[in-house]
Amino acid sequence: MGMKITKFVHACLLVETADAAVLFDPGVYSFGSESLNISALPALKHVVITHEHADHFHMPFLEALIEHSPSLTVVTNKSVAALLKDKVSVPIITEPSDSFKFFTSPHESIPTGPAPENIGVHFVDTLTDPGDCQSFNETKPVLAMPMTAPWGSMSIATKKIIELKPKVVIPIHDWHWRPEALAGMYERLKELLQSEGIDFKIPVDGEPIEV
Repeated sequence: MGMKITKFVHACLLVETADAAVLFDPGVYSFGSESLNISALPALKHVVITHEHADHFHMPFLEALIEHSPSLTVVTNKSVAALLKDKVSVPIITEPSDSFKFFTSPHESIPTGPAPENIGVHFVDTLTDPGDCQSFNETKPVLAMPMTAPWGSMSIATKKIIELKPKVVIPIHDWHWRPEALAGMYERLKELLQSEGIDFKIPVDGEPIEV
């Protein structure tokens, strides 16, 4: 597939192809991580923000990315675009393009207030990122799957993976688990999905995965 994916804690992914480097969901957990060195990132063509929650969109993180890559474009939904209006000088795209296709992926219900607008994104017909959703119904060969949250669970995530059968899974949205618990669960899940012909990658923050 010719794609390199590097996770930087929770839901933040650097996705590199032969043509572009794209960063998904620059959230607050990732911004404070020791695994992230913004100055060491490649020049970014796009930053994708699926929704406005702080674990996916942290303004100081975005500002630092723009300083690093001043010609980047932000790909997001209309709600986030409204928040960014007059605050950033880079272009903001809220419509699909050749590289980015949007699909129905509503934010799951949350106990602490109304759910925000959320977009699911297919990148270059290869990678799917649903944002904060476990009830979407389509994927490309590589799926960035949210694993646990106040609004979701590993059980639901596993059923969705087996239902959609991507070739490769990159687990995201897992900051809520202690590292020791996460390691054991991911090893067991990797073994389970192997029997389904699905390659479940266990990411190490800051280390790229070839897919």
